[in-house]
Amino acid sequence: MKRIFIIVLIMAIGSGFFVGAYAELYYRGTDNDGYRLIYDSDFDITWYDYSKTEDMWAVKVNWADTLTVNFAGYSYEDWRLPTTLQPDYSCSNQQWDPFYYGFNCTGSEMGHLYYTALGNTETELGYNTSGDFLYLLRDHFYWSGTDYEPSRVPRAWVFDFYNGNQVDGKGKDKITNNFYGIAVRDGDVPQQETEPVKIRRLTDNIDYIRYNLNFYYYTLLDAYVDAIDGNIIQCRAGLLTEDLDFDLNKSVVIEGGYNYHFTVNDGTTFTSINGSIVISDGKVTIDNGNLEIL
Repeated sequence: MKRIFIIVLIMAIGSGFFVGAYAELYYRGTDNDGYRLIYDSDFDITWYDYSKTEDMWAVKVNWADTLTVNFAGYSYEDWRLPTTLQPDYSCSNQQWDPFYYGFNCTGSEMGHLYYTALGNTETELGYNTSGDFLYLLRDHFYWSGTDYEPSRVPRAWVFDFYNGNQVDGKGKDKITNNFYGIAVRDGDVPQQETEPVKIRRLTDNIDYIRYNLNFYYYTLLDAYVDAIDGNIIQCRAGLLTEDLDFDLNKSVVIEGGYNYHFTVNDGTTFTSINGSIVISDGKVTIDNGNLEIL
């Protein structure tokens, strides 16, 4: 093994690298289409980390009901939209008994995900952390599978991942409104044996900064190709198996040493690259640490 010491910031991973856990969420792995399955041990449900494009409520219900996910050698066909608990005495607004809505509604599945599992708070700037979710969208409404008042009006409950607001069905009718959908199923799924190294690309675009948006990858080369001049690429510790040809006329910084949640990089662990590295154009700064080439 050849070890190269350069101006490098290498990837430090915390104790949760191979089996991700954030609060009571456990990342189980990716399906055959590259989307993540994340288990909530508190509610005993598994989330499918994919946001289906905006459409009417009935379309979203049908999408979830007919969804097939192939994962770890199994096919899962028992998906649905998340449910909204009513009455939910944790909600901030309880004036229309028994229909409770507003903020901090942790009895519903999306409210529990936002507040309890991901640890977010009521906010005006988009949710603070997405944990292991890559495709949960900020600044968007998501349909619940629960009718608002099925005997009277064609409306359904909605959750706003922009600020954690569980929206009552008034004005959110199922015919004219188009919102996103995310699928969930009851129970757990098997843990995949290996976990790929997670990489994120930071951006200096002011709109993305405002909404705390970053871009996530599983190869360093993909992150480099997508980067614009001046971007920072951060990586967890672990093994990357790829050949790196940095041949674009731009300047990027590659950082590492990060733990599971990209909050700490203390230089105590390494990132190993099983492959070659060639820099033929532009500038690549690998900051603060050691880089192992196997």
